[in-house]
Amino acid sequence: MLRYIIFSIITLILINCKNQQPQVVTTTDSLQFSQDSLFRSYGEGCKLQDSLANNCLTINNYFLTISGNNEVLIGSVNDTLESYIKNSLINIVDMEGDQTSRYKSLSIDSLCGLIADMHKSQVADYPDAASNQWFIETYSDTTFHNQKLLSVQFTEATYLGGAHPNTFTNFLNFEKSTGKTLGFDDIIKDKTTFLKISESAFRKNQELGVEDDLEEAGYFFEKGIFALPYNFTFNQEGIYLFFNPYEAGAYALGPIAFTIPYEEVKDVLDLSRVR
Repeated sequence: MLRYIIFSIITLILINCKNQQPQVVTTTDSLQFSQDSLFRSYGEGCKLQDSLANNCLTINNYFLTISGNNEVLIGSVNDTLESYIKNSLINIVDMEGDQTSRYKSLSIDSLCGLIADMHKSQVADYPDAASNQWFIETYSDTTFHNQKLLSVQFTEATYLGGAHPNTFTNFLNFEKSTGKTLGFDDIIKDKTTFLKISESAFRKNQELGVEDDLEEAGYFFEKGIFALPYNFTFNQEGIYLFFNPYEAGAYALGPIAFTIPYEEVKDVLDLSRVR
């Protein structure tokens, strides 16, 4: 059952993002996009029906593949997505975060093997636990591209026991001419004003009044001071801000996302980098 819960969560996030971000704006480049996948399973329980497959770990990677004549961009996207997949596995193997450099030298297959050993140990220690059906899934796909920009979404969902799976999404905005990923520092010209515009859009999206204290309203902003999310991207209408679960609010709120029209930010963002 958890397998389908996780798939449903990823699907809902993808539908939301696709609705907000049309896939393609007509361009003259010759990039082609497709999907590939790699499935791994560990444990005898994987051979049983899903409702009985308690002793089972599955690691599924659905990943974007790109072909075309922009080798710099393609190489940058491929390297970045591989590092994201690898880091998602390292974060599981090295939960304490004190041996990251050691694990970076390992292959993805080797990291999967280490996680399989962790799962095997869990099953041996707690053979009757209901939380022995572990899942790790990653998904990457394009969300938007035009002459200057290629935006890619990377989503990972994990269940390693506990009350619920965790799902997080990253947006990567690649400058086509250089292959560089663009961050807020690359596009913001007036941070103070952009923060005010973003906070206003956040409050409107969450149906909060101008005077409502964000911290008292249950949001995770220190001292009630609004902060930008870690993730953003673009669509045909404007800049799309995305807060992952736990970033701005409790897990139950899910992701918080909204678009600010280009017209509202044209004087505070360097839109020449992305349009």
